[in-house]
Amino acid sequence: MATRMRLVVRDVIQALRLWPIWLQLGLQDIRLRFRRSVLGVGWIFINLAVVLLAIGVVYGKLLGKRWQASCRFSLSGWWPGVSHVVYH
Repeated sequence: MATRMRLVVRDVIQALRLWPIWLQLGLQDIRLRFRRSVLGVGWIFINLAVVLLAIGVVYGKLLGKRWQASCRFSLSGWWPGVSHVVYH
């Protein structure tokens, strides 16, 4: 069992070392997906903003809170991922 775990850990480490390939494939996918779009990559952020607003309004109504407070709460959970994508 320990040898299988070592193999799994080794495979994960090897996969993590290939992050430049992951980055290149991700960027290529985004470029191909939005190559004819007027909004382009900005559509990802517009979509995220609409989803966060919808989540904030729905959860605000369900929990009896103001939608602004609920949006801030949901944004605080999403922001680390968004900032990592934008700044790295």
